[in-house]
Amino acid sequence: MTRFSRRTSSRLIPRRYIRYVYSSVTAQRLRRLRKGLRLSQSEFASLVGVSANTVARWERGEMGMRATATRLIELIAAQSKVGIERKKGS
Repeated sequence: MTRFSRRTSSRLIPRRYIRYVYSSVTAQRLRRLRKGLRLSQSEFASLVGVSANTVARWERGEMGMRATATRLIELIAAQSKVGIERKKGS
């Protein structure tokens, strides 16, 4: 039995399809944010609640972020003076 969790227009989306989402947080922007906050990968991992290896894999683009981690990182960026927005020309 498939569990459903979100409704879009007239149909439900199976939960297995919403684990990873498109996000404005790319590998390059994540690294820029972390370095702008002057945090090591392990310190940033503690802040987000993941392992340092996970942060390293995100920064190398080897692994996608779950929706919850993406939202948390976007909130951290919004609260800090360091943004994750696109640089001009990037």
